Amino acid sequence: MPLESKQPKINELKIIRHAALLSANEMKAFKPHKINSFRTEKKYSQAFMAYKLGLSLGSYQKLESGETKISLFQLIQIAIALEKLPQDFL
Repeated sequence: MPLESKQPKINELKIIRHAALLSANEMKAFKPHKINSFRTEKKYSQAFMAYKLGLSLGSYQKLESGETKISLFQLIQIAIALEKLPQDFL
């Protein structure tokens, strides 16, 4: 029986393409609370998201709460993990 590959709903290349279109001003408009909304919608824990991003739990919690500024690379990683476009977090 062949293994079925699980395809994300939003293609990773599409996410990267959309992220490349973000301006510096749009990155400033990033709303960290939206990560929490999308994460809880997917029923992912903060620990799972920290693991996916290669961060400690504390570092991830600071990103999600807005205590630390998010980088474009981190936004792309989060968007891929949550199957959202980067613009969905603005």
